[in-house]
Amino acid sequence: MEFRPTISMSLSYDETVMAAYIFKKPKSKEDYEEMLYKCLELQMPRGMFLSLCPRYVPHTDVSFLQSYNFCWSPDISPFRSTRITQILFLAYQIVNTIAWLASLRAHRTKPVQAILQTYLGRWMPETNELEHVFVPILEPSHSWYMMVLDVKKGKVLALDICRTDENKTRRERNMRTILVVLGQIFRLDRNLPSFHVISPDPTTWGAIEYPPTVPFRPDSQMLDIFFWEISPFTIRDDDTPIWCLYWLQHDGNFNPALLPKKLNEGKVRMRTATNIVNSETNQNKLEVKVNSEMAWREVLRTVA
Repeated sequence: MEFRPTISMSLSYDETVMAAYIFKKPKSKEDYEEMLYKCLELQMPRGMFLSLCPRYVPHTDVSFLQSYNFCWSPDISPFRSTRITQILFLAYQIVNTIAWLASLRAHRTKPVQAILQTYLGRWMPETNELEHVFVPILEPSHSWYMMVLDVKKGKVLALDICRTDENKTRRERNMRTILVVLGQIFRLDRNLPSFHVISPDPTTWGAIEYPPTVPFRPDSQMLDIFFWEISPFTIRDDDTPIWCLYWLQHDGNFNPALLPKKLNEGKVRMRTATNIVNSETNQNKLEVKVNSEMAWREVLRTVA
């Protein structure tokens, strides 16, 4: 097994069985390419899940799907619960996104219209009770940080464990670019009911705040390698993506004052994998569950 579940991960029996199957040691290229997650055009083979093994930085698609499933989880989605508290807007590869917006302007295409078509339906379920907007941001070299908009208090928070004097100005400029776009989205008729107390323009909410509970390690480094033919993996000396995955693993009661300075990295990695595979959006969920139970029974027979 490439990554073993442990007691400290607090997995249920079914989650343990699933984890053992997800991270089984591949014996062929077909094992790497087995599609463990599929939702319309979104797909993730076992090879990408293996990037959650502790030696590697999680593949960007892992963070993408964790964000997607967080957005549409039963505790948050307006289509599955009356308790609507949070919505997620994904700024995926922010540098490329900003360049894309500049290109749209040059071709006289309205950037906000393009973003609405690309993001709104998938990343922002309709609600009248918006409380938080989570914006995972990816910079080149797999460096992640998170912007959180507290709609009820009118605050913009930056969760960034590797901020420096050199990158802070650039990152705040990127975040403010996103705030401009979000402000135009918030002013749409479908979103205005959530802003009856606070302005729908987050650029007026004041300075970006840095919660003191977020750890600070500005000296992260990484080394890129290639793993099989599925996707590039990265040998890790950086946990920014792990922290972003953790910040998306909560039950809808986000409180920056309670953010831990340390985390159980193995638990975050393993729960990310099981959460994605077990999500209601996974069209292959039943097939993977059946296969995992068959593989688990085979393991038990071998041990006996």
